[in-house]
Amino acid sequence: MNLRKMILEDATLIRRQQEWKKYRDDTWVVNARPLAERIFQEAAKHLTDSNHPLKAWVVKDRPSESEELVMLRLASHKLPIEHEGNKWVLEKGACLSVSKQAEGRVIVVLYPYSSEVRYHRQKEFMLTGPIEPMKLTERMLHAHLKELLFLANVTSIKAGAGSLVSNKTFRMRRLILKDFRNRQDLLRTSSKAALRQLYGKAVSLLFTAAVVSLAWIVGLVWY
Repeated sequence: MNLRKMILEDATLIRRQQEWKKYRDDTWVVNARPLAERIFQEAAKHLTDSNHPLKAWVVKDRPSESEELVMLRLASHKLPIEHEGNKWVLEKGACLSVSKQAEGRVIVVLYPYSSEVRYHRQKEFMLTGPIEPMKLTERMLHAHLKELLFLANVTSIKAGAGSLVSNKTFRMRRLILKDFRNRQDLLRTSSKAALRQLYGKAVSLLFTAAVVSLAWIVGLVWY
């Protein structure tokens, strides 16, 4: 192998990756982050204007130099419930987060209400896998906000834990299945099952072909 050619090809690949990452970062700054901030601020205002029991505000954070997030957080509450000698229990607010990862892609994560007296099967729901910032749309965020309101309703003790929500169990299961990681696990399991089924069919066909061939040979010899 030509060592010089290999090194030049690798350098070209790295430059292209860096250019693509810069494009993602620029798209996050110009499109994805302002879009998430605007939609979340509108949602927080509508919750306040409509006198909704669950208030919200927008949080902007930068966990690291290359990571950034915009979050719509619903208010936490103190519940008059005794627990471990304390007469009050803190119910931490649900939230919807749009995060830019180190490589420039974006993920959307949903967090339920939680407290020391109420546990959930999942601590968060990854509603999208790593996507390009330009694929984040207003329609997508509105759909995720709908999921946030549903999850807040069914997981908040203050809200009544969704006692009047229709199809609550079905919608929770659907939300669990919408988690990107669960979908990946399901796809892997389905792929393995399909491969096992295909392997079983192949073995069965080979066995049948061997039996027919043997029967034909035995019949031919007998004749």
